[in-house]
Amino acid sequence: MTILGFLYSHMIKTILSGESSPEVLAELAKALEGLLQPHHRFLIEQLLCHVDFLDEAIERVSEEIRGRLSPFEGKIELLRSIPAAVYILSCGETYRELGGDYFDRLSPQTLQRRLVRRLENLGYKVSFQTNSGI
Repeated sequence: MTILGFLYSHMIKTILSGESSPEVLAELAKALEGLLQPHHRFLIEQLLCHVDFLDEAIERVSEEIRGRLSPFEGKIELLRSIPAAVYILSCGETYRELGGDYFDRLSPQTLQRRLVRRLENLGYKVSFQTNSGI
């Protein structure tokens, strides 16, 4: 890398790193004083044109995606309203069905209390007996 290339690269990296101190930037500008030639300006202009081109291309692709997704907007909004779907989509996990009895298996005692309460609400008296045959 030439000295000029090093200076330009250092200056750009310094700016991109978030440096905003006028003193630091002024020192970098002094280092380049008299070194920036017309061909450098031309190359910088070409780079900026390329960045503009890429920004426009990104916008065109984004617009195309929005257009292709528009027929599914209702379904997308429905998915966004389901907390589990949002979690699965945001984490990139594969959906796996837990089963209709997932919560029953998770807490058998809660299931038992709930079923006893339902039977009692229907007028039954519930009592438990140990099954000695098992």
